[in-house]
Amino acid sequence: MAMETTENLLKMNAGGELPLKILLYRRSSDPDPFIHAINTCALSMALARHLKLADAQIKEIGLGALLHDVGLHLSTQVSLSQTSAVSLDEKKLQWEHPARGAALLLATPGIPDVVPLMAYEHHIHYDGTGYPEQERPRELNLASLILCIIDTYDSQRRNRPEQAALSLTETLNWMDRRIGAHFHPLLFKQFRGLVKGLARKRCERGSRCKVQGARNT
Repeated sequence: MAMETTENLLKMNAGGELPLKILLYRRSSDPDPFIHAINTCALSMALARHLKLADAQIKEIGLGALLHDVGLHLSTQVSLSQTSAVSLDEKKLQWEHPARGAALLLATPGIPDVVPLMAYEHHIHYDGTGYPEQERPRELNLASLILCIIDTYDSQRRNRPEQAALSLTETLNWMDRRIGAHFHPLLFKQFRGLVKGLARKRCERGSRCKVQGARNT
């Protein structure tokens, strides 16, 4: 089912049927983790296409993005809080979910090698900080670096127990301040270019859409 979903999103993306500008510009009040998974999948493949990666690689990146948080949903005894108060069990689940998800995906037949790697690395920052904590520096996979950008972007754009959704400009400015630390500088520049390119198309159709200084987007 995950592979079929990824394939369908890839076809919609390539055919221009997927309204990426809606995913990029619209804030979401819906905390549903499955909507986050779909958004992250679609936007990760859009950035991979923008980078002119091969179709097979784009599809694998999409699948990894779709399944990146599977480790959060393995336990039936711990549910994620809908308030800003987080239990010790929730904190433990949050810190462990990359390794738990990667282990599950490694044991799943037919899953491309990059998918469990993305699950494991998506909270490790470009400078090596984040989690799981590393004993020595590691070279992060390109797919994981893409996912780190997109996962952060979509998370900042949706309401969460600890923070209301940020505007597009607030999100990009927040991420800008973390270039070279959290995010790969060249990849983030490409992501910004993707956003601005969609903004220009929006402007050409007569919409109010400046990326810098935009309000309520």
